[in-house]
Amino acid sequence: MPTRTPLDICVKTEKQGDAAVVEAMSPKDDGQFKVHDLGVRTADVLYEHWDAIPQGRCKVRDLYHVDAGLGGNIKLMVVRQIIFVIRQKRSGDMKWESYRLGKIVVLSVRPEDTAQLEAFLMKELFFAP
Repeated sequence: MPTRTPLDICVKTEKQGDAAVVEAMSPKDDGQFKVHDLGVRTADVLYEHWDAIPQGRCKVRDLYHVDAGLGGNIKLMVVRQIIFVIRQKRSGDMKWESYRLGKIVVLSVRPEDTAQLEAFLMKELFFAP
């Protein structure tokens, strides 16, 4: 289970006084992953995303602590944790904003495409060849 902390950005779905403000606060994407404290064996993965709450939607942070174990590949374990989180929300294809490539790419998150997804994310996150 991740450690979850709500942010100050919430959007109520009930009556809104100013539609422009609601539109400006509405999420255009699902979220963003950030890798923190990458060590030889452990790392923290922060996932900032929008989540449904009874009053509407709220931006939250989920923190995942990843431990590759003794002699494990921490970068690969980080990528697998991210894929696990993505698959909880998505199936089929998804859009990924690639800062490395400078464009949005469509990726398959289907289980049969795991090897290609892992290879892409390794390059994306760690500039692996």
